Amino acid sequence: AISLGATSLNVDVSFDRFTGITNYSSRSAAALGKLSVKTVANVSDSVFTAQFLILGGFPTGWKYLDCHITSWLVSGVPFELPQATHVGKVANRGGVVDGISQALSKEAFFELADSGRIQYKVCNDEFEFTPTELSDLKAIASRIKKDHPELIEPGRGK
Repeated sequence: AISLGATSLNVDVSFDRFTGITNYSSRSAAALGKLSVKTVANVSDSVFTAQFLILGGFPTGWKYLDCHITSWLVSGVPFELPQATHVGKVANRGGVVDGISQALSKEAFFELADSGRIQYKVCNDEFEFTPTELSDLKAIASRIKKDHPELIEPGRGK
């Protein structure tokens, strides 16, 4: 992949010349004892996939393996998304990296990026996007719109 630079301090963009897919991702990493959001999107002229990887490091074991039902509020209003899937791995020095992968449609991705506040619940634990997580989402959406205007307005090429 060829690095195309960063859209902000926390966002990487790279292009795979073999597949024609551009990868956009925030650099957020799993934090110990709490969840953090990493936004990932893969885009080409014919492909759009996006997800939130919401992960945390837990020294005592799995927190969301058996319960990872999600609910969302966007600017205080319930927002429907498909149910997330569990993701996790055992850490090298004990403990686990545990969390969810939340798939996003193109429409949901851009609607979330245009919002002012995103809150979510995993099982019974409530969270809110930090200013950095929201800023990264907005930066990725802005860069995708610039790089792929045909996604927003079909028929409008570069």
